[in-house]
Formats: sequence, structure tokens, C-alpha cells
Amino acid sequence: MNLKKVHYISGVTITIFIGVHLFNHFISILGADVHIEVMSKLRLVYRNVFVSIDLALTPQLTEVDPPEKNGVIKIKKRSLRTFS
Repeated sequence: MNLKKVHYISGVTITIFIGVHLFNHFISILGADVHIEVMSKLRLVYRNVFVSIDLALTPQLTEVDPPEKNGVIKIKKRSLRTFS
């Protein structure tokens, strides 16, 4: 699987999680009892071991460059910027 496809899949995964998370907050408009009921049902999914690991690793998957000719994997360096 190439890096572009991994990046796409990780983006879709994070987008779905954020959408469900925001839906959970939106439900709170209907009342605390409804919000807690929905949140309890959603916890069964996102606290699953495999889902938790996937959500934890998804952003890191896009931080790895494809292997060089010698097979070494490089991690992208981030620069820190200060705003004055």
C-alpha cells in the first residue's frame, strides 16, 4: 500500500471519529439523559482495543516518509515557528 493511500485512509478515519464526536456533543442539546445514553453506546465502539489503537496510530502513519533506496525509514522533522 502506498503512502498516499495510507494518508487517505487515516484522514477518513480521523474525519469519521471527529464527526461522531461532534454528533455526541450536538445530542447534548436534547438533554443530559439522552447525551449520556448516546455517549455510553458510543463508548462501546471507540473504547474497543482495536479502535483505540487505530485512532492512536493513525496520525503517526502519515509522519513517516517512504523508505529510501537503502531501506531506511526517515521521520519528518517539524520546524517550530514563533510569532511575534
